[in-house]
Amino acid sequence: MYEKAVEMYEKAVELDPAFVLAYVKLAVVHSILYVPKTWDHTPERLDRSRANLAKAIELAPSHPEVHFAKGYYLEWIDKDLDQALKEYRLALKDQPNNSELLGSVGTILLGRGKPEEATDFFLKSYELDPKSINQAYWVSWSHMLQRNWVEALKWMDISIAAHPEASLGYYKKAEIYLYGYGDLKKARAVLEDGSSNIKDFYKAYYIRLIETYARNYLEALNIAQSDDWRPHYNYIYMGQIHDWMGDRINAKSSYDSAKLMLEILVEESPENAFHLVSLGQAYAGLGNREKALYWGNKAVEMHPIRSDPYSSGENILLFFAQIKIILREYAEAIDHLETLLSIPSQVTVWMLKLDPLYGPIRDHPRFQKIIAQVH
Repeated sequence: MYEKAVEMYEKAVELDPAFVLAYVKLAVVHSILYVPKTWDHTPERLDRSRANLAKAIELAPSHPEVHFAKGYYLEWIDKDLDQALKEYRLALKDQPNNSELLGSVGTILLGRGKPEEATDFFLKSYELDPKSINQAYWVSWSHMLQRNWVEALKWMDISIAAHPEASLGYYKKAEIYLYGYGDLKKARAVLEDGSSNIKDFYKAYYIRLIETYARNYLEALNIAQSDDWRPHYNYIYMGQIHDWMGDRINAKSSYDSAKLMLEILVEESPENAFHLVSLGQAYAGLGNREKALYWGNKAVEMHPIRSDPYSSGENILLFFAQIKIILREYAEAIDHLETLLSIPSQVTVWMLKLDPLYGPIRDHPRFQKIIAQVH
C-alpha cells in the first residue's frame, strides 16, 4: 500500500516539480516506512524522507501541510516531541478542523504525560472523523492511562463497533478488564468473542497472560512453547514460569536461550531499549546481578518516562522494577512501582495483585499499602 503511494506521488512530482503536497506526502510515507525496524529501516529510506521534506520546506515553508510533515518527522524520527508539537500547533492555526492534526497533538500530549488534555484533542478529532479506525481508540487509550475504566471501556466498545475487523480493540478491551477490574473471565470472553478478528499471536499472548494470572502455569507454559512470536521474550516468560513451578534447571535453560538471542538483537539494534531491558531480565534470571543492573539502567536512561504516547518508557521502568525484584532489591523496586502508579501509565493495582512476578514483595508493608489503593 505505502509503496504504491510512493509510486503515485513520485509520478505527481515528475509532472509538476512544484507540487508541494506531493512532496509532503512522500516525506511522511517514507518516514512511516522507515520507523518500524521490520519494514525498511535503512539509511536510503531515511534520506528519501529528508530530501522530500527539504523540498517541501523550500517550496512552501509556511504551508500547514509542510508544518505537519515537519512535525511528523520530528516526532517519529528525531523523537523531539516538543518541537513536533510546535509544528503541529502552527499547522492547526490554519487547519483547526484537521482531524489528523488534532490526533497528532493528542498523541504528543500523551507522550508528555498529559492524558486529560490529550483526551480533548482526541474527542474533537473523533467528532470530525467518527469513522476513523484510530480516534475512538485513542480516546479510550487516554482514559486507560488515567485509569478511568468506565470511559475507557465505553470508547473501546465504540472503536470495536466502528471497526469490528480490527484486532486492536479486542485485546485492548481485554486489557481493560484485566488491569482495570481484575476480571479474568470477562477478559477471556472478549478474546473468544473476537477470535476471528484477532491475530493468533495476540490472542495467544493474552490467553497465556490470563492463565498465568489464574496460576494455571502448565497451561500457560504450553501456550508459550507453541508460540513463535518474538521468541526472545517467550524464553524469558518460560523461564519465569519454570521458576514459579520450582523447576530451576529448565528456568536457567530458558533464560540462557533468551540471553543468546537478545545479545544478537542488542548488537544489531543498540538503540532498542526494550531489547536492552529484556537482556537485563535474562541476566537477572540467570543470577548475574552486575549485568542485569547494567542493561536495566542503560535501558531506563535511553528511554525515560514521558517520552512517547505509548507509555514505553513507563513499561521499561516497570521491567526494571521486575529485575530488581528478582535480585531482591525490594525497596528500590517498590520505589519504581510507586512512581509508576503516581503518573499516567499502564501500571495498575490489579496488575500488581494478579501477576505472580510480584509474589516476592507481596507481604512487604509498602507493597501492601500500594495494592490497597483504589484506581
